[in-house]
Amino acid sequence: MAADLKLRNDGSLDDFRRNVQKLLQMISQGSVSQKDLQM
Repeated sequence: MAADLKLRNDGSLDDFRRNVQKLLQMISQGSVSQKDLQM
């Protein structure tokens, strides 16, 4: 996972942040199950 994050940090840190915010929002709304988080 850490290596994956380092790869994403190269050019798309903003995209990554946006995706994280979207994911957190979905979690807070209860529309993401534990199964979805285990990739």
